[in-house]
Amino acid sequence: MPCPVPQRGRCTRRRLGFLLHATRLAQHCQADSHILLGSRCQAVVRCQTFDALFDINVKGNFFTPQKALPLLDEGASVVFTVGAAEVVGAAMTAAKGALLPLMRSLALELAPRRIRVNAVSPGMIDTPVYGKMGVSQEMIDSWARDVPLGRVGAPADIAEAVTFLASDAAAYITGDNLTVSGGIGVHSNA
Repeated sequence: MPCPVPQRGRCTRRRLGFLLHATRLAQHCQADSHILLGSRCQAVVRCQTFDALFDINVKGNFFTPQKALPLLDEGASVVFTVGAAEVVGAAMTAAKGALLPLMRSLALELAPRRIRVNAVSPGMIDTPVYGKMGVSQEMIDSWARDVPLGRVGAPADIAEAVTFLASDAAAYITGDNLTVSGGIGVHSNA
């Protein structure tokens, strides 16, 4: 299977369309060969897939702000979308795991220019990608039982969080990760 990552322009992509692309990569990763270890099936991730995950998630988030820096005025805001990773395997978890330390480091480096850098970590968000993956609306609706607020999130929930972090209302917030999950994980963060 050819690598789904475009070879040109990947470092200058805007992060807003990231979730759909990352899900395609996760599907690609899951389509790689599998081996049986004990009673569990473990994915064998090819080097090409691993590199693609890091190219999009780590290099993309590193080089995009670097390329945009000349365009960012004092008081500007950069917002990363981190997303869930644990459910799609170790390679994606590692790639996503690099993003919060990167975001915090950039927040410190860009603070003298009064450029704020934050992240949004979406929880379960009902997007069209689930339908493309064969997940039924009934299944998505059933996930709401596990969400303290009683519903699966909508893309607008994430857009509102990003809008807030990019606005003057968040002028004193930098280096922070806003989890938008309807309360999932509240107990693990206590």
